[in-house]
Amino acid sequence: MIPRRRTPVDAASFVASYLAARGDPAGAVGAFERAFAAYVGSRHAVASCSGRTAFVATLLALGLTPGDEVLLPAYTLADIATTIRSAGLVPVFADVDARTLLLDAAAVERAITPRTRAIVPTDIFGMAAPWDEALGDLAARAGAVLVEDAAHAAGTRIDGAPVGRRCRAAFFSLETIKVMHSFGGGVVVTDDADVAARVRARLPKGSPPASYLPLKFARNAVENVAFRTPAYGAALAAMELEPVRRAMLATYDTMKSAGVLTSFAFEGWQAAYASRQLDALDARVDRRRALAARLTGALDGLFEPQREPARCRGNGYFAVGATRLAPRALRRRLLALGVDVGIHHEITDFCPPESEAARFPNAWRAHERLVQLPLYDAMSDAEADRVARAVRRVLTDRG
Repeated sequence: MIPRRRTPVDAASFVASYLAARGDPAGAVGAFERAFAAYVGSRHAVASCSGRTAFVATLLALGLTPGDEVLLPAYTLADIATTIRSAGLVPVFADVDARTLLLDAAAVERAITPRTRAIVPTDIFGMAAPWDEALGDLAARAGAVLVEDAAHAAGTRIDGAPVGRRCRAAFFSLETIKVMHSFGGGVVVTDDADVAARVRARLPKGSPPASYLPLKFARNAVENVAFRTPAYGAALAAMELEPVRRAMLATYDTMKSAGVLTSFAFEGWQAAYASRQLDALDARVDRRRALAARLTGALDGLFEPQREPARCRGNGYFAVGATRLAPRALRRRLLALGVDVGIHHEITDFCPPESEAARFPNAWRAHERLVQLPLYDAMSDAEADRVARAVRRVLTDRG
């Protein structure tokens, strides 16, 4: 079975990072923050236990108060809207562009109200835009701040420069499935020293439970093995039954929530591991882009991929696109050939109620039509070719 994703778990790097940070964990965190800020080209970086914790701390540090509206794409991670609500803020959705899947400026303009205080464009699947140019005037007229959701986008570049500097602040995720990770975590970048200080003051300070580290490592290691077994394919096939699908998704959501820390400090060992990941980030991006190009190139005319915007060099986070088949039917037939693909909520979410789909046609169409092809660091050219052959076989079979 070729899974849609695998988390890179480097045991030697993990142990070395843990040992390196043990004597001076605060120093390791500071060193990582300085290195990440330098990479992005920002004056300040503040590491957090999770991207969503970093996000809400940033909104509050920028002066948002309960009742203020935060405008974001209708097609993004549903947890972002939940995080906004948890701070007493009000998420307001706008549609996305049909091909790039990025927040649409015209839709943003229509969604702005007198209570809009922040606009949060998402660098979806590692694609981004020059947000200061696309949305800066709209934000200024509305008296709103621009905060870039770069959770997917470590290593993505605009005009050759890493993303993260074109808004008042930006936040990145370092969760395990990202192109760069630290077994959980997040980073806020900003050029404003006062904002950085206020973000840092709002972040939790305690240490995570002793069980967190071994459980997080073991869960990812076991997942990587399980994803390649016939049992994984059988479980996915069983999800065709609605009661099974609901039960498995509920279990997955519980595990995902348990694996994301929101009330503890970013640890020294995480910082040391993230520093190693940062050193290899550009090479990893190059490899993922090459794999994505190999996959989509072999499916030319059969697979309509997310369009890379002008001036953007994406990081190869996901390879998503649409085909002539409904996603569930495509996956059912690919599983029989030993290939998994992501569909619907497994990719990301349509955040408004489904009853409002007509108000956000591009976001709804993306949710309903897109599939996520397998793409991960350890993927070989041969595996990529096998995926492409399987997809081509299914899509050209008229039987």
